[in-house]
Amino acid sequence: MNQMKEFPPWLPLAMVAAIFTVIFIAANLVRPILGAVAPSPTPIPTATPLAPIVITPTPDLRSQEIDRRLEAILAERVELLDAAGQQRLVDTYLALRVDAKRNGIPMLRTACSVATRASQRGLFLLEKEAWETCYSEDNRSRDTLLDPYTRGLRNLGVNWFQYSNDGGAKYRGLQYLVLCARLVDSFNLRIWECRSDLRIFVPDGEAGWPPPAASPFMQ
Repeated sequence: MNQMKEFPPWLPLAMVAAIFTVIFIAANLVRPILGAVAPSPTPIPTATPLAPIVITPTPDLRSQEIDRRLEAILAERVELLDAAGQQRLVDTYLALRVDAKRNGIPMLRTACSVATRASQRGLFLLEKEAWETCYSEDNRSRDTLLDPYTRGLRNLGVNWFQYSNDGGAKYRGLQYLVLCARLVDSFNLRIWECRSDLRIFVPDGEAGWPPPAASPFMQ
């Protein structure tokens, strides 16, 4: 009867060690080959920077509201001899400017453009105020404003003194003519009509003239 051959106890461990050795050697032999044929990694494309977004500013809505209210003032129909109505427009205009300045709201129209428009509408008291604002607050040159300013003074002065039934308006009209004459003398202007008007309205000469109306152009 055949006897089974016994294997030494260390043999299984030796066989496992031999298997791992073969795997290790094979892996080292294959790695260079795989590295040679492996494709290069595809670079990740970089994102193209977006062009900056330019937002064109639109006029402030508050400025548009101020301008709408200003247009309403200029569109009013006020008779030239209605001194109270003309003064009301001036007061509303000045209050509008104060409101805009206090709240940091830029006005879309210059005071000079307001003066020009008021002159076209026969709102000569508002024209006078706007020319003065243009000079004193908008820092426009006095030389460029004196001609339209004094012509407006004459229009206002002659009409109020000659045609108004309001004693206060008649007196103020005379003051505007005196202011016009003083500006003509001080700056050698060519608008001599103011003096001619005063010679007619005040035959006693300059001694009978009232003091001129206050104006930043005389300062």
